[in-house]
Amino acid sequence: DSIVKRCVRLLPGGAATGAGYPVAPGALGPAHVAGASGGRKYVHLVDHGGRVVVEWRESADGAQEILIKYWKLGAFPSMGDFYLLIFDDPWRCCLSEIWHVIVASRLRKDVQAKLGQASPIEFTVPGDNHLRHVRAYASNELETR
Repeated sequence: DSIVKRCVRLLPGGAATGAGYPVAPGALGPAHVAGASGGRKYVHLVDHGGRVVVEWRESADGAQEILIKYWKLGAFPSMGDFYLLIFDDPWRCCLSEIWHVIVASRLRKDVQAKLGQASPIEFTVPGDNHLRHVRAYASNELETR
């Protein structure tokens, strides 16, 4: 079991006040809410499992940061999903975006070898008895040559 943490930045300059809809002069709307002008977004979480925590904050450059924590993702092949609804107004009337987030665990195998040494390894996926041929990847391409 592990905790998946990610941060998503919503850059300033998003949808204008009224989200493209005509706003009558004097009408109540997002422009009349302190801090709502300038494309500010409002986040709503739809999670049926109770495993997601979403926090948001404003960064120094004016972007909004959405901090997502997904609790207790199980071993492979566990999966989970949730929705984030992004609104243009605090009353959740003008829907801007819908994000369907899927979190999946993955297999990992650490291999150690000296420089230039080949390291043959058999990789068995839990749940079956078939051997898999896999490719090695590294953060630095020169490390896998």
